[in-house]
Order: sequence, then structure tokens, then C-alpha cells
Amino acid sequence: MYIIGEPSYSATNWYRKILSPLKNQARKKRVQLVAAESADVVADEPCAFVLGGSASWIVETVSALLKKNCHPIILNELPAQSLFGRYSCVKTDYHRFMTILSSYFAERGMRRTAFYGMNHASFADIARKNAFMSCFGAGAVFENNGSLANCFTDFYRVHREHPFDSVICANDFAAVSLLTHLREAEVDHRNICITVHSNTQILTCFPEILSVSVDHVALAVAAFEIADCITANPSFIGVSVTVDYLADEGSVPMLRAHDGRAETSGFSRIDSFYGDEELAELMRIEQLLSECDETDFKILQLLSENNADIGESTYLSDNGVKYRIKKMKRICCVASKSEIPTLLEKYGVKLPLFSENP
Repeated sequence: MYIIGEPSYSATNWYRKILSPLKNQARKKRVQLVAAESADVVADEPCAFVLGGSASWIVETVSALLKKNCHPIILNELPAQSLFGRYSCVKTDYHRFMTILSSYFAERGMRRTAFYGMNHASFADIARKNAFMSCFGAGAVFENNGSLANCFTDFYRVHREHPFDSVICANDFAAVSLLTHLREAEVDHRNICITVHSNTQILTCFPEILSVSVDHVALAVAAFEIADCITANPSFIGVSVTVDYLADEGSVPMLRAHDGRAETSGFSRIDSFYGDEELAELMRIEQLLSECDETDFKILQLLSENNADIGESTYLSDNGVKYRIKKMKRICCVASKSEIPTLLEKYGVKLPLFSENP
């Protein structure tokens, strides 16, 4: 079975967070899951998974699969009436997410909320915006049209005159960027509740940012259940499944969902989202943190020292230290190890501390 991933999206940790449980579920069901970037490779398959961020790419990929009589199973939120024909989808309930936050903010006396960092070329962000406008009719929306810095400029211009006490960010990188720019502007971010619909590694370094986690395991199970259903019942037009959020200790309370109208047209065909260097740096940090083990984190804290001292502190050979640092430099796209802490400090990333004992 194929999973067709949008090329730009498949390079992100968002994609890997979904792909990993899909692979685990495929192994349990003894199904070979093949990752591809185009529907051209699909032949004689009853169905295929589709995973991407761009609205135009999803529409084109779904159309290509349907021409091959392959039923698309989209692993993403879709605005109502955005696609026609036979297709299925697995999604999280953004209206439920916004309703949860609406109650959370109201209980704490927060009355002025913004939606920040929306990418107009993304189906998911369009759905989030529609859910936001349904629950926060008086809220303001700030778009990321290829520059998180410009998004903050627009936000800050309004915030200075009419301060926001709560902000819902479109993704984790928008949340970290907002926090970074608020600090640079010497704005007391403690007066603003920053929240996001995500559970990536970079957020563990920012306790100031509240998040509601997606249950990716449940999403993977639902995806394969739909595949089994469509394969056994080819006359079905489509199946839609909504998965719940993880209810970890200390998470925002779960409340009932709220229905609202969705935007149905005007999808941008040009997605400048990934062209922003600030976003690229945050994505590199996310990948770095995701691939680090405890020894790597110790090395990150010791990068100001020479390799011999790092090796002595981490019980690694000189070649072992060089190998790990070389990998970190490659992920961060830097030429020297001294540039890695500079990059982390730029965004206020706080690394986890470990004992000196092995």
C-alpha cells in the first residue's frame, strides 16, 4: 500500500510524526507500506493514503488517484465541500479544539484572542481558521504569507493598540516564533496565553506554550480500518473518521465539539510557507531535538569545549564525538559547531539537563 506525501511536507517532522505510527500499524497488519511523492507510481491499488499540507497539491493528487481507480484516504482536515468524488479522510476535530480553548480562556477571564501564523495555502490551516472564526467570532487572524517576521509585525501593530491576552497558533513553529519576537520587542509574554494544536519535540523546550496533543496512533489505526473497509466494499463512496486528542495529565480539559461553517473556495496554488528562513531554522531545530539521545544533549551543552574534553565527559572516543557533532552540523546546516548553540539561543531553546554520571 502506498502513502503519497507532498515533497515539501514530507521533509518535516509533522510528516514523520504521522508516518511512524502508520508504519507500525502496517507491520502489525503485515502490509508493506511504501512512501512515494507522486501518484504516478500507484498501479492496481484499491486505495492509497494521501498526506500533505498544500490545498492545491492534495486536490491534484486526489484527482490523479481517482483516474487510476484508486480510492484516496486523506490524512488531513478538509474544509467542507473542498473536494468532490470518491475519497475518505481521517482527521482531528478542530472545532472541538477551538471549543476547548474558548472555555479554557473564558474560565481565566481572557476575552481577546488572535489566530496567528495561518498559511492560506494549507487545507489544515483553512480548517483551523474556520473553526476559530466559529468559536471566536470577534477574534483577529494574522496570516503567514511566507514570512513569520512579517506576520509578527502585523500582529504587534494591532497588539500595541488593543492587547491580546490569548493567541492560538497555527503550528508549533509559529508559536515559538511569536514567543521569540515578543521577547525581542520586550513585550511581557507572561500576559499572553500562547497555545497550539501540536505535540512536536521543540515544544518541550518552551513550557510557556500550552499545547493539545494529537493522537497519531489512533489516526494510524483509523486509516488502516478505512482501507480495510474500502477494499472490502468498493461501492462505498467514502468514509470519514475523526480521532480524539490525547488527554495527558495537566492538559487542557476536553469539552464537546462545536459545529461551524467552513470556507470552501479561494485556495492558493502557490505555497510560500516553506520559503521562510526563520521557519527553516525552526524546522532544523525540531529535527535536531527529535534525533538527539541523552548523550547528544550532553554534547550540545558542551560545544564550547574542545572535542577531547567533550569525549571525556560523555565517555566517547574522539571519532565518536566528531561523528555526532558532524551529524548535528548537517541537520542545522552550519559550518562550525559554535554556530549550533548560537542557533538555539536565537530562539531561546532550553535544553534538558542530565546528570554528570553515566
